Amino acid sequence: MSMSDVLFNNIYDRDVDGLMDRTSFRVPLVNENLAKLKFISVLSFALGFAVAFLLINYLATIFLTLGLLSYSVLYTVILKRKTVLNIVIGSIAGSFASLSGWMSGGIVFDLFPVLISIFVFAWMSFHFLVFSLVHSEDYKNTDIPMLPARRGAITSIHVISLNAGIVIALSFIPVVLRSGLSFVSYLIIMLLMGSFLVVFTLKLHGRNYRGNFAKGLLNFSVVYLIIMLLSLGFTNIVLR
Repeated sequence: MSMSDVLFNNIYDRDVDGLMDRTSFRVPLVNENLAKLKFISVLSFALGFAVAFLLINYLATIFLTLGLLSYSVLYTVILKRKTVLNIVIGSIAGSFASLSGWMSGGIVFDLFPVLISIFVFAWMSFHFLVFSLVHSEDYKNTDIPMLPARRGAITSIHVISLNAGIVIALSFIPVVLRSGLSFVSYLIIMLLMGSFLVVFTLKLHGRNYRGNFAKGLLNFSVVYLIIMLLSLGFTNIVLR
């Protein structure tokens, strides 16, 4: 189903992709194979839905489908070209994806996966705001109202810093709700990764700000999410 999502977005956005250096290479490929890509997109969605429903469970399939629709329809079609809040609202797609992953192991209703989905939502908003800051020059060539292209780097850095604070604050919630040796380990990892995130974010506020600082934060944000999710997953397995 992810392939279907990617193909749909490449097909729908081919007009603006041609205006940006980082995506212009996609346009000839998409235009030359448009009919085939549309067919593959529909087919991969149908097959993905069937496999998820038959081999996993109905709830994981529902969340997976909602994640796809929220990204393709809510973000790409409705929000992306209309508001600077496109990334913030569209990040709900990540929440559905995390809930789908949780439910794929069995339908278990718990507060823990909800917390993870909220954490992922906040991280995605943060991550893609940094992404849009790194590629702000590209976005200026389009009508897409990404925050850095419309409001400038300074405003974007302030919003990114606020989002970083929200992500770190949300990472504390599991510690408050549960205790034990595994959560002590999680607390140590959380504090360490959170400290690095603060350092990378603060670099954006320096007088000698350079674009590579944003790229460094962008790259670290991926490492941050992977380590935090692994830590949360391990902690939950230990406590089951």
